[in-house]
Amino acid sequence: MDNTRRNLLISAGVGAGAALINQFGATTANADTPLPYPRIADTSAASPDLMNFLYAYFAAKTQANVDQTMSFFSPRLVTYTDATLGWDAPGWAILKAFFTQYMANWPSTAKSYPTRILGDMRSAVVVFTDTKELFGGEIHGVGALDFEDGKVVRWVDYWDSRGWPNTFNLQKQTLQDWHQNALRERASPQIREVTARLTAALSAGDAKTAASLFSYDAVYEDVPSRVQIISRTIIESYFGRALTRLPNGFGSGLRHTLGSNAGGGFEWIGAINSGIPGGITVLTLDSFGAITRATTMYDGGRFSEASLQAMAALAIEP
Repeated sequence: MDNTRRNLLISAGVGAGAALINQFGATTANADTPLPYPRIADTSAASPDLMNFLYAYFAAKTQANVDQTMSFFSPRLVTYTDATLGWDAPGWAILKAFFTQYMANWPSTAKSYPTRILGDMRSAVVVFTDTKELFGGEIHGVGALDFEDGKVVRWVDYWDSRGWPNTFNLQKQTLQDWHQNALRERASPQIREVTARLTAALSAGDAKTAASLFSYDAVYEDVPSRVQIISRTIIESYFGRALTRLPNGFGSGLRHTLGSNAGGGFEWIGAINSGIPGGITVLTLDSFGAITRATTMYDGGRFSEASLQAMAALAIEP
């Protein structure tokens, strides 16, 4: 975010009117709390405290309650980043100004809610939906979250802008700093080990080793190319054809790992010449540490239609 936009957001937040007061005054929402959005999230890989934290966060966000939304972020916030738009809000006051500016225009029909939650209150991944009223087009995103003392200190969103109408004419920028070096790794040792082995194999173009980390009936998904591969055998075959073409394949790198033994994910650095600066892969693990589901998200809007079609065609068995 450039200085002009940052100053605009800060000035927009100063003296803002009182936020809507509602029943979501607490920082958690248990299983019995009524929510202003569909309670459909898969929480099988989430700790109870993380689940309750994010239920309450998205409730406050859906209600456009600026003050309550900001209560989930640490005063020592490092950044809230939109990796697709290249927007960076480095600090609590700047993020509050951003929410103040946009939430003021959200109608009562707007909703933001989780569909998958993975990890714990050290680090986590959340898959979420923003309905079209929030930012001018429906967004299905993946957030990477780091916590300190029960509050978010870093949040990075990844989503696919292909097909997004951008009715608000929001401008993409080049993200200069991902801020991962400001934090220590909080992910569990098990998911860090799995991630390190997987990213090393993908970067080396080693389809066999990468596929060996998956369970027998695992699912691999590439969201922007609309690909879903089922079974370790077919995943290996797909990787054999695709790793030299995928932005998270040959020549890619590991940026940051998140989550617990049950699941989480990792942010990755795009392969050289892929045109993708970074993305995220969501991982669910079984009790033996094998990957049962991997979902990869990046901005398909950076690829041409023909390139995405060619990537999708790689999923077809010869």
